[in-house]
Amino acid sequence: MLLFEEVDKFFKEKYLSFEEYLNLGIKLREEGFPDKALKIHKSLFATPKLKKEDERKLKMEIGFDYFEMKDYKNALKYLVEANKLYKGKEKILKEKLLYTLEKNNLWEEAADLKKTILIEEKKFTEKEFSFYLSKAGENLYLEGNHKEAREFFIKSIKTYDKNPIAHFYLAEMEENKDKKIDYYKKALQIDQNIKKIVYEKVENFLFEQGDYESFERFLEERNDELARCFLAEYLFKEGKESEVKRILEEIESDDEEVNKKGLEIAVLIKDIKLIEKFDRKLNTIYIKKGYECRFCNYKSKDYRFFCPECGGEFSFIKI
Repeated sequence: MLLFEEVDKFFKEKYLSFEEYLNLGIKLREEGFPDKALKIHKSLFATPKLKKEDERKLKMEIGFDYFEMKDYKNALKYLVEANKLYKGKEKILKEKLLYTLEKNNLWEEAADLKKTILIEEKKFTEKEFSFYLSKAGENLYLEGNHKEAREFFIKSIKTYDKNPIAHFYLAEMEENKDKKIDYYKKALQIDQNIKKIVYEKVENFLFEQGDYESFERFLEERNDELARCFLAEYLFKEGKESEVKRILEEIESDDEEVNKKGLEIAVLIKDIKLIEKFDRKLNTIYIKKGYECRFCNYKSKDYRFFCPECGGEFSFIKI
């Protein structure tokens, strides 16, 4: 590791060339001292008759220094300038610039750059780009900027209609009841793994409006066991315990969420036989279960909404 005393000595004696000073800063940054690297790199602007080639190298490295310091505002300034000087030909520069644009919430510019990168790497697909637009929309949504988020989700659907994330978030932001339910239905058609969260969202929304009949119709339209569990829960609230018991007795599923919901309702009606039934099923499932990301094949013991490997959302399916 370089000692700071050595760096000071280099500054005082000034016997290194521009390239050597530049590399000295890079070495310091790689060793975890981007602030010291920045000091060296900024001093090089005083170099007499700085060549254009050296200027663009310098701006890129200063951008990288700020990037490593997590000072994304200043990093943006230098990375944008460097990218122009390099005419977009430096891959690592574009990747860091993309991340910096995202950290500065400049999602329009980030989306344009992402598209350029995908095209240049011959990886562009409508699906891939649609999911990136959804990523932008989700970040804006979580920041509370629902207007811009909505625009990104709409662009996402126009790019690739089978994007469950975009439909899901559009449902979250929609105020019209029928349109909201339609968005949720579309998300469900595309990705069955989000059934539980969608059913809960629809239940909460319609119950807040006091529209219990619409919720019952919504569940009856769904041809799956989890919907029947939610229907049983609804009927329990209506005091129709015999119908609840009948539905739970008919349910036979290897799906974890179905059996967890079934167990929850069996406890509500205090039926020991049904409690034991769903408990046995869950024990079997916990031994066998496993999930895989359909985008990058990352494997996980538990279901995840977001893939830690590729960032895919609602992407896990049962192995």
